Amino acid sequence: MSYQASRTSRLRTLPSFLASLVVLGALLASVSLASAQASDFSISASPITLCVNPGIDAQSVVSVSSIGGFSGTVNLNYTVTPSYSNGPTVSGVPSSVTIGSGQTSSFTVAISTTASTPVYVYTIGILGLSGSFHQTNIQLAVSASCSVGGIIEPTMLGSIGSVLFVGLTVAGIAGAVAAGLIVYGKRSALRTKL
Repeated sequence: MSYQASRTSRLRTLPSFLASLVVLGALLASVSLASAQASDFSISASPITLCVNPGIDAQSVVSVSSIGGFSGTVNLNYTVTPSYSNGPTVSGVPSSVTIGSGQTSSFTVAISTTASTPVYVYTIGILGLSGSFHQTNIQLAVSASCSVGGIIEPTMLGSIGSVLFVGLTVAGIAGAVAAGLIVYGKRSALRTKL
């Protein structure tokens, strides 16, 4: 084989060799990224919907779980939305929890109301930070006709044009509990989904 033929042969195989290197590099990078991203934590609550009369307290169990070998300390906090001076108060949320690989740490969140707590649907957010940020929400409906553990369900209130109005049924009581949700879309498409 002549020098020229050998050189031409090598030049022809060079693009496929370089393409193979690029593919191999991309695979190695994606495996490294997948391994780095897989180690995380999650936050969940049970139950996530509660309904209480003003002056009645409620509880939900929050769990912080290891995902993909995560091990470390998760810093915790909470929010109550909307914020009223006599709105619900939250206790039982530790400042942090430490979990090992494959472990779960659980704690009970106590949510207290008073007789003067405004009737409303509140969102209690449980926030966790440890490299990444995660949040779980507990919906608390305060209504004169609730009991602890009641269910919040959407209720059709009517529609105008292509706008569908959805309120809330709280513990079987029809009507909006000081809150409403507007869902946009075509009525016919929404009816098939509901």
